[in-house]
Amino acid sequence: MMDEQIELRREEFNALTETLKQANEKLKQAESGSTNQQIKDNIAAENETIDKHEAHLAPFKKSGATMISEKDLKKAEDVLKKFHAEWKKKKRGCMDAIANIAESMDMNPKDFAKKVAIETDEEMKVSCPV
Repeated sequence: MMDEQIELRREEFNALTETLKQANEKLKQAESGSTNQQIKDNIAAENETIDKHEAHLAPFKKSGATMISEKDLKKAEDVLKKFHAEWKKKKRGCMDAIANIAESMDMNPKDFAKKVAIETDEEMKVSCPV
């Protein structure tokens, strides 16, 4: 009878100890989390960021400009890359032709280009950005 009561009290003690541990863990989580004031400050900061972005977008919205989709933007970039590759190919061909003609005339390609008044992209500070 006495042993049964001791065992019963021991089980109650163990259950209460486990409940206390769980409560302490919840308390630690609550204490380590953000306070209401910190959350309000974070919300205010994010709202300021949103306002800045909306102010930046306002001229576009007012002008009635239509935004293009990601698909259309990708298509335009692909077309630009295609034309850039073609430009480089034609430039390389022209520069090779100038070099071959200059070589047959025993001249420097730059001197030949100046003699026949050919303007290079570098002289005119032209570049095709991609």
